[in-house]
Amino acid sequence: MPVAAIPVKMVVLKKYSELLRLRYYWMKQGIANPTQMQNTRLSTLITTISQNTEAWFLNPWRRISLIIINLLLGFFLGAAISTGAGQRAEWDITAAAILVFFTEISSRIFYSRGLLAKRSLWVECLNCLKIGIIYSLFLEAFKLGS
Repeated sequence: MPVAAIPVKMVVLKKYSELLRLRYYWMKQGIANPTQMQNTRLSTLITTISQNTEAWFLNPWRRISLIIINLLLGFFLGAAISTGAGQRAEWDITAAAILVFFTEISSRIFYSRGLLAKRSLWVECLNCLKIGIIYSLFLEAFKLGS
C-alpha cells in the first residue's frame, strides 16, 4: 500500500498511541515534563533580561530602595482607593472586599514559606505593597474618626 493511501486517522491514532506510550515511560521514570521550550530569540531575550534584572537587584541598596518604593506606592494606592470608593457610596463594599482579598492572598504567598527561608524580591515587594495599603487605610480611619 503506498504511503499516500494510508488514512489520516490511522496516522493520527498511531502518533497519539506513541505519545501515550512516551508519557507512560516518562511517568515511570519520574520525569515531570521532558519537553522544553525552544531556544528562540524571544525566549533568550526574556531570559537574559530577567537574569540581568535579578542580578541588578542583588545590590542591597537597590533592593531596599525598590522595597521602600513599593511601600510608598501601597500607601498611595490605599489612600486613592479609599478616597475614590468614598466618593460613591456604591463601591464601598466592593472596594473593601477586593482589598481584603488582595491582603489575604499576599499574606498567604509571603507567609507560606518558613520564617528563615530566603524570599524572592517580588514576594517582598508584594508584602510591602500590602503593608502600605493597610497603613494607609488605618490613617484614613483615624482621619475620619477625629
